[in-house]
Amino acid sequence: MKKEATRAEVFAAIESERRYQDKVWPEGAPSVGDSILLVEEYALKARAAWATEAAPEMEALDIMRKIAGIAVRCMEVHGAPQRAGFEVEAG
Repeated sequence: MKKEATRAEVFAAIESERRYQDKVWPEGAPSVGDSILLVEEYALKARAAWATEAAPEMEALDIMRKIAGIAVRCMEVHGAPQRAGFEVEAG
């Protein structure tokens, strides 16, 4: 059964992942290219989990949180360009 989440809940999950990443890898983020490779690797893991795990949705969502954290960390360190026409004031 699908459980929807609010945007605030989604961002809280990503923040929890970022806190974990900062604890495990305090030296900073990998390069943009290395981050892309990490996202690709975890996407493959999510696909494999979806196909083989007993609870594929939960396992895949756990990995999606990791992917989001990797992407956020990359943009925190290397820049975060906004989508033109949909800019939001940071605050």
